[in-house]
Amino acid sequence: MVYNKDLKKYSVLYKKYPELGWIEKYALSEQGHIVTELTGLLGCLKGLDFFWTYEANIDLYTTFITAGIPVISIIRLQNESKHTVVIVGFDQSECLLFVHDPLGNYHTDYSDYNGAKIPFTYELFQNIGIGNPLSLFCIATPQSRSQCIHFLQKIKHFYFTTEEVIESLQLPLS
Repeated sequence: MVYNKDLKKYSVLYKKYPELGWIEKYALSEQGHIVTELTGLLGCLKGLDFFWTYEANIDLYTTFITAGIPVISIIRLQNESKHTVVIVGFDQSECLLFVHDPLGNYHTDYSDYNGAKIPFTYELFQNIGIGNPLSLFCIATPQSRSQCIHFLQKIKHFYFTTEEVIESLQLPLS
């Protein structure tokens, strides 16, 4: 059960970072414990930075992946709900992205629970991707931070640190 004080704590975060609106969904549906569990992991992520844009494209995905930085993207499922996947590779000659999907295999309507390295054609991914034209979220280490900044410098993007998220949630750093 989410208590009012928890909702207040979460509201600080999603008002400051509207791109994290999924938190409100869980908090308001009395699934706030999921957010608490996820934010508990943030203490392990100290020193990392988060980058987010709705102005990504396939070329930007391949640029990040070539640099060794996997990217997270949002797709629209067949029932029109939004879902998050991790893009881990690509084959430019075949116009394929390779995606880790926690639900399983998109192409079998998730009857196959193995979601590792599922191939998506560029065309299909652009059709089901959400953004303008696509979204991109990545977690940068201190070593990859400057690359992320360089890759995103010409498009509108959001940036925040783990410490900012923890502070806005008023969580103690462990």
